[in-house]
Parts: sequence; C-alpha cells; structure tokens
Amino acid sequence: MSSKGSPLKFQLVITPVQPQPCKGIIQTGEKFNLDLKIISNKGSFNHRGIEFEFATEFTPKSGKTLKYCSNTLRIAEAGTITGSQEFNLPQCEIPVNCQTYVGESFSLRHWVRITVKKLIGSVDYEKEIRSYNVMHPSKKFDPICVRVAVSDAIRIDLIISRRQFEVGDVITGAAHFLLINLKVKSFTITFMAQEYTEANGRTIKNKHKIGTWEISDGAPVKGEIIPFRLFLDPLKLDPSCANPQKGYSVTHLLRFTVLTMSDERYFKDLQIKLNKWPELPFVFTDTPQEQE
Repeated sequence: MSSKGSPLKFQLVITPVQPQPCKGIIQTGEKFNLDLKIISNKGSFNHRGIEFEFATEFTPKSGKTLKYCSNTLRIAEAGTITGSQEFNLPQCEIPVNCQTYVGESFSLRHWVRITVKKLIGSVDYEKEIRSYNVMHPSKKFDPICVRVAVSDAIRIDLIISRRQFEVGDVITGAAHFLLINLKVKSFTITFMAQEYTEANGRTIKNKHKIGTWEISDGAPVKGEIIPFRLFLDPLKLDPSCANPQKGYSVTHLLRFTVLTMSDERYFKDLQIKLNKWPELPFVFTDTPQEQE
C-alpha cells in the first residue's frame, strides 16, 4: 500500500461477478471486476505510465516467490493526473483451489498491485484479496471419543464435539480421567498446524504451535471429567487446505498433553479440519431461548 505521505491516493473497488456467501471473501475459482480511482493530493501529478498486476503468489519461508497466476497490463501511458482519474481494470479470476493461507513455512496470497512510474522511482499501491473455498456446514455432527492409555499409569477418554470446525469456531469437549496413577502437574491442549510443501523432488514437513490452553493446573482424580472450551477466533486462522498439483497442504491438530511432576510428557494428537463457513453452526445470545 502507498505510504502515508504519498502524493497519490488510491481507491480500489472489488466487485465479484457472482454474489459471494461471505462478505470480503471471494470464492476460489470466481471472477471479479476492479474499478480504480487515483486522486492527486497536490492538484496535479506527472507520471511516466501506470501499470496494473493481479498475481497469486506462493512464498516459501526460504526461497523464491512463485507466481501461479499473473495478469499484467499497462493501463495508462505517460501523462498528468489532475484532481482524479478513474480506470476500468481487466476482469480477474482466483485460481481454483488456491485458498489464502499465511503460515510459518509458506504463504499463498492474492495481490492487486498498481505502479505509477515517476521520473525517478514510482508510487506503489497493493491490496490483498482473501479467497477461500466457502461451503455450508453439515447439518449433522458426530462427537469423537478417543481412549488414550499408557500401561497401568494413565487412561483418559478424550471427547470433542465434532471433527470439523469454522476458523472462528469454538471447540468444546471434555477429558474423562478413568485411571490416574501419576502425579500430574498440568493438563494442556495445544492447537497446531502441520504444513507440507514439495520442492526439488523432496517433501518438507513443518509442525508448529499456534495456541495453548491450560485445562488443569494440578492433579486430576480418578473418575474426574474436565470440560473445556477453546475459542479459535483470536488465533486468526486460515482453513485447512490441500493442493497436490501445486505441492502443498495444511492439516490442523489438537495435542493433548499430560505433564507429570517428574517432567514426563504424555501426549495424543487428534486431527481436525478447519473450514470457512458462511455462518457458525450455533449462535451465542444474551437471552435464553425458549424450547418449542
């Protein structure tokens, strides 16, 4: 985006060709129109040409940025902007199955860039377009229960409400301690992303922590049930994604960890899927709802 003291102000209006289920997000594979207005903050501005670019860029943590899709056009020859000038930019399309993702080992983002060339240097403007595979949630969700046991030391039933969630969802569940013969210091849940990328014929795997919640500080007793509620919205997540043709994928995990007083760790990973839905499958209200 242009700097605060820029001689030019840019106004870009993005209009999807088809109605979109989520405001501010364009479905992958969808087309959109662009209308640009450039305003001179100092009356008139002489330039040596104006160029437009729309690009879908894959940027690994270490390596060169790859452009999966690039649409460039010179929209104006050298001239003068007096007051303001409007431009009809070419219609663009988000590549199919290329969801916006910003992670630790790579990112995939969609950019609109405007370059106004000067005698020396240029005035640059860029705007990111967020794109997801937006879908409606299932009408039926089945809870998941996984039993974890370590010999005669510990046995826990891990329960979560479902396996699929929205990026701004709330994960609810419980841990049922059936057997506990260890001196437990803490019980935590960590939200993790597992990223895979392919480069030069080899697969690079990266697993990193995004957020951690302490569910119990101290020793649970046999038979105790500890409920939990994990709010995902503050983490500002992107959905799980996979694109075998482009050589990357992202899965998400919940890691349940028991830490003993002797600093031994016992953990279990449960894979979940993050989606972008038009709405959450529930609504929080301040007033109780009457049962019909």
